[in-house]
Amino acid sequence: MRYCPTNWNQLIRHSWPLGRHSLKTWSVGADDYNYLDKSQIPTDYYQSKLPILPIPSLEDSCRRYLAALRPIIANDEQYQKTVDIVGSFSIGIGQQLHNKLLEQNGKQMKHTSYIADDWTDSYLSSRVPLPLNFNPFLILQDDPDYRFNSPCVKASNYIISCLRYRRSLLDNVLAPEVDRGKGGDSNVTPYDMSQHYNLFETTRIPFVDIDVLQNFQSSKHIVVMKNGNFYTFDVLDEQNNILPASRISSCIEHIWNLPNTESDPNSISWLTTIPRDEWAHIRDHIIAEPLNSSNLSLIDSALTVICLEPDVESPDSSNPIPYLSKNFLHGCPSPDDNNVCLNRWFDKSFSTIFTADGTAAINFEHSWCDGITLTRFYERVFSDFTKNHFVSPDDLNKNGKSCDSIRRLDFSLDDTIKLSIEEAKKKHLSITRNLDVSHISRDGLTKSFLKSKKVSPDSFFQLAFQMAYYKISQGKTPVTYESCSTSHFKHGRTENIRAATLQTQKACQLFHSDEQASSTGRLRSAINACSQYHSKIAKEATMGQGFDRHFFALKMCALRQGMEDVSLFKDCSHRYALNFVLSTSSLYAKKLVAGGYGPVVDDGFGLAYGYNQDNLSALITNYKSHTNGSEFEDALRTSFDELCRVLRES
Repeated sequence: MRYCPTNWNQLIRHSWPLGRHSLKTWSVGADDYNYLDKSQIPTDYYQSKLPILPIPSLEDSCRRYLAALRPIIANDEQYQKTVDIVGSFSIGIGQQLHNKLLEQNGKQMKHTSYIADDWTDSYLSSRVPLPLNFNPFLILQDDPDYRFNSPCVKASNYIISCLRYRRSLLDNVLAPEVDRGKGGDSNVTPYDMSQHYNLFETTRIPFVDIDVLQNFQSSKHIVVMKNGNFYTFDVLDEQNNILPASRISSCIEHIWNLPNTESDPNSISWLTTIPRDEWAHIRDHIIAEPLNSSNLSLIDSALTVICLEPDVESPDSSNPIPYLSKNFLHGCPSPDDNNVCLNRWFDKSFSTIFTADGTAAINFEHSWCDGITLTRFYERVFSDFTKNHFVSPDDLNKNGKSCDSIRRLDFSLDDTIKLSIEEAKKKHLSITRNLDVSHISRDGLTKSFLKSKKVSPDSFFQLAFQMAYYKISQGKTPVTYESCSTSHFKHGRTENIRAATLQTQKACQLFHSDEQASSTGRLRSAINACSQYHSKIAKEATMGQGFDRHFFALKMCALRQGMEDVSLFKDCSHRYALNFVLSTSSLYAKKLVAGGYGPVVDDGFGLAYGYNQDNLSALITNYKSHTNGSEFEDALRTSFDELCRVLRES
């Protein structure tokens, strides 16, 4: 049965029949060491039943597009010109492209979503470097039992839980991801699980013009990086069973304890930071040497990459997040240090970093997945490795200081390769020196408080962002991107919530008017209007009823037919609407401390935000040569205060 919901309530309330199955799962005992859990309902049970991502009507997309443009296009003449262009588009070439898209979608509805392939290719065809432009990071929560946060213990248990997750996934006994409704197991809304199969043994390989996302299916080894060096050892036996915990932890401990004299500040890892065409060319040169080709194959095919960093730890400060974020985002905690080693392989599907104090973080390549896939994956892995401690601190003392199964990957580098590495290092350090990172955390300002005031927590953040930018830009409304997931649909990716609205614009003007100090009622009404409208467009976007992905698909359809002069896509309003000065995303989850990414335009801000139990927080990134991060941070703090004052007084 294919179910295509026509509105939000139908989607979230639809009851999927379970038959004799139950969503009950159980933790696996010691005799089932290979499995994280065994679900009575197969992992892929819902996959063929997922609704297909709908294509919005052209009329609705054009209407939503003009509504999103109104607050950001200050020139009335330009806006009216765009209105005329959209009108012509909707009854002319736009309708032709829309009909073509519907026709194409009808042929592939059983297999994928209309956006999936083009959206992935948009990542793979981008030629800019991955770090700062694409790869996000997530800082992971500590084990509640502090004894198990020792980096070697934590890394070993984490690796084992990852392997248990993978085995459960591949054997179709990992419980599918669902939202449970009020009816419990009788009323669930499933998520698409297709991205999870690229979590392991997957790498983005550079090629000229467009990269390739390659998944290897018979790997038994992981790659561990330390001080820019690469080490590999098997974690699975010939029957694909997980090797004993003592063996895995022994290898991790051995690599962790290797002397720093073996560091490599000129590692080939720097090459994963350069533009993709450049990396493709130099990679071809590298693999001409058989030893190098073999080594790169081992890195590409590794189940996962673990980055051990004994020299990096949280600074002794009240707010260590900015320092740690720089390291987890781009690999250079102190970019002024020219001898720094780059202990990353940014092409890998995801890598996990462990620092001296046991802090851990994930850095992931973005083409194959969205943040929600990593957060769901990590929540399960966290629950497993904090409950099933296969390695304890005492076990490490019993392990030997050597591990014969470890192989170090040494590369043969000629002058051409060495020069490329040197240039890549200089360029990456120059870019990272220009990056500023700041972090705001407001204790006592919680999701429950906002809900008690009948205000959408997400709209609260978005209004605060708009107000902060209004303050520092002398009254401008920023082009704003807010990512939301469409993973309730088969092969759904994301949609853009256009968070800069006429409602937020009016609220910003009112908060900064001469009357604002004595108009609590009017301010509260403005906050309510923002919350109500934001909730509306957020629900539409989550239902696949935004316009950004629709217009993107129409543009790709036009290009495939040789149409490069479509008036709507050439209109300066359209180009301006894609210049996302504020790029925002909720990257926080129950088992995460923080997350972040770089700004998407030189003069913009990257804003990752979310809630913990006792506070809300936001991580801000910007380029110092173009914008003032401290100024925006101060303005955002003030905006939080102003909004809270109104909510508490009303």
